Amino acid sequence: SFYGEFQPRSGISVNMYFRRGQQIDFANATLAQVADFRPGLTINIGRGFGLEIDHTWQRLSRDGGDVVKANLTDLRVSWQLDLRQRLRFSLQRGDMVRDVDLWTGDVDQRERKTDMQLLYSYKINPRTALYAGYSEGRFANDTFNELFPDDRSLFAKLTYAWQP
Repeated sequence: SFYGEFQPRSGISVNMYFRRGQQIDFANATLAQVADFRPGLTINIGRGFGLEIDHTWQRLSRDGGDVVKANLTDLRVSWQLDLRQRLRFSLQRGDMVRDVDLWTGDVDQRERKTDMQLLYSYKINPRTALYAGYSEGRFANDTFNELFPDDRSLFAKLTYAWQP
């Protein structure tokens, strides 16, 4: 395995993780080869605005085929409006392709998932905060070729650290 990180200039950070070797295929109870590559980028732009993007590419293979190939991208954009308020948008997208002949059970050959979240936070005092937001998930597989909404949430949360 290898991990490296550097800052080409102030406010920008680039990182990379790579791993190759043997790993147990837990779903099929056998030994397999794994290759894992994870690049990432963090950018802080101006006052309170930040962007972070991470990607994971992973392949698990054995018996001359790929048990699974997975791609996952995670994007987060945040804006610190002032000392008390923050707004964050998150987008996660995953794509998995499986060789169904290498699985002991029934699995989909292809699966895709996209999740989005918009979150607003307001810090009332050092021990109390209010969170409000919206999240939505979309899903596709062998049965459903197009991404369709499978989860929607509108939420609010109040946290308080009580001290006697």
